[in-house]
Amino acid sequence: PDLSVQVRCMAVIWFVSLRIFMKKNRLRKQLLERGQSLSDEFINSSKIKIQESLIKTDIFNDAEKILLYKNIRSEISTDEIFLQACKRKIEVYYPKVGENHKMTFNKSPLNPEFVNNKYGIPELINNDFVNPLDLSLAVIPLVGVDASGYRLGYGGGYFDRIFNSDKIEHAPITIGLAYEYQILSDEFKESHDMRYSLVITEENIYNFNLRL
Repeated sequence: PDLSVQVRCMAVIWFVSLRIFMKKNRLRKQLLERGQSLSDEFINSSKIKIQESLIKTDIFNDAEKILLYKNIRSEISTDEIFLQACKRKIEVYYPKVGENHKMTFNKSPLNPEFVNNKYGIPELINNDFVNPLDLSLAVIPLVGVDASGYRLGYGGGYFDRIFNSDKIEHAPITIGLAYEYQILSDEFKESHDMRYSLVITEENIYNFNLRL
């Protein structure tokens, strides 16, 4: 192809990527600000409904190893899911960011103790890891979800690199816990973005994987 055509194509790709990047930043800012305005009453009632909806699914009850997270900011709590998993003898893991920004998943004891990392995110301090492909399901935190189920996170790309089912075969079922306002009509997919199998809100369950 003519060099000038290649340059023009690259310029178009760069421009489109820049627009998506700016759009994501704008949405992220808006959603995080809205999360700060939620009332304690709404948060407490919603987190119970959302966790119970997941606990009642066959996906959860058939699981052997699951990934959870310790909530920060306005994220949905997973504490009740953890308790129910322990009762069912389901192994629970939590993410940990190590050297060179590498994320691992640490096995939780029945009475876990967390220490905040340099980003203020609670992590386990043990070194009992699991291969993420051995997880039955992964409950992954979010800022928003686009119309096709693609995740809007905090911008670090940690979970995207590991759970991008478009690029990784046999990835575990991925689940997002969200408030209804975090389900967006916009689309902002980029090639590196991970897509949820299922997203549960206080009002609905969104299935983005027809195999489920």
